[in-house]
Amino acid sequence: RNVFEEPFEGKLSEGWTIVEEAPEAVRVGDGVLHLQTLPGTLWGERNDAHNILIRPEVEVVEGLTTEVTVTNAPVLQGEQAGMNWYVDKATYVKLVKENLGGTVWIVLAREENDAGTLVNRIPMTAGTARLRLSLRGSAVVGEALAEGETAWATVGTCAPPPSATVRPGIFSHGGPDDEARWAELSAFTSYIEEV
Repeated sequence: RNVFEEPFEGKLSEGWTIVEEAPEAVRVGDGVLHLQTLPGTLWGERNDAHNILIRPEVEVVEGLTTEVTVTNAPVLQGEQAGMNWYVDKATYVKLVKENLGGTVWIVLAREENDAGTLVNRIPMTAGTARLRLSLRGSAVVGEALAEGETAWATVGTCAPPPSATVRPGIFSHGGPDDEARWAELSAFTSYIEEV
């Protein structure tokens, strides 16, 4: 299955790259990655987000799956934390816990050459949710498991990025510039599910 699991103990495991690193806004320990939700975004042509943590390239094959647990309380429009299948700043698929219009949602979105599409979203009242991106057939499926629930909810499906490989990643952005607000990400894993 070629499983990678990140324990987030003391320091990051080998192999991570941090795009636009702002080291003071990253803390690792006790099984949790604490990311300060800095201002900025990857959406559209702005591409000024910090601290996008990405793994080495993996082939986009059926069964490719990435999971992470997210705890955040996004307040600002577009404030979010979650994960993506990253090709570059202009092309990726993401699954995030995000504030849109004053409501917190799990959002599946896709961007290709800086043209973004919000695929679908479902409301999320729980402070913590497990997120899962997986390739099933020719579609990327985004799912969420709210804390305390036992059944995964499907957020949506979309085409994978137009690339033979992606770099599974985690991030938080869209935060305020006058207050330190942190997101917690834990239990990150990436594997090929046998189908």
